[in-house]
Amino acid sequence: MEVGALFNQDSLPGAVNDFALPSNFFFNDLGVKKLSPQWGLDLLGFVDVAPQLAAYGSVGLYFQNVGRIAQSQATNELFKQTNITNTTGAVGGGVIYSPSESVSLGLGYHSIRGVNIRVGINF
Repeated sequence: MEVGALFNQDSLPGAVNDFALPSNFFFNDLGVKKLSPQWGLDLLGFVDVAPQLAAYGSVGLYFQNVGRIAQSQATNELFKQTNITNTTGAVGGGVIYSPSESVSLGLGYHSIRGVNIRVGINF
């Protein structure tokens, strides 16, 4: 099992109030924004290809809080109009080379996190 995170939340010009903008205000719709990092879990499976080389594949689920943001024209305050948790499936794979019993090096790809390099110390 692997825990993953992607700190890809949108930058906003101020703190976001955790309630909707009262309807009697004029506002600018800033659209749907990523309000938190994207977190998830992957299950990994390994296959030995050679004595020091293994291939792996993974499947996982990732979660991220998103919301439609409105900005008051009177005060410039930000308000969260909607609050949704997006769930996204993920897949990945790669290879791991173990030149010794205590060290491993790897290269892989993950559909959400992209290309990754692994350096492992085995104990």
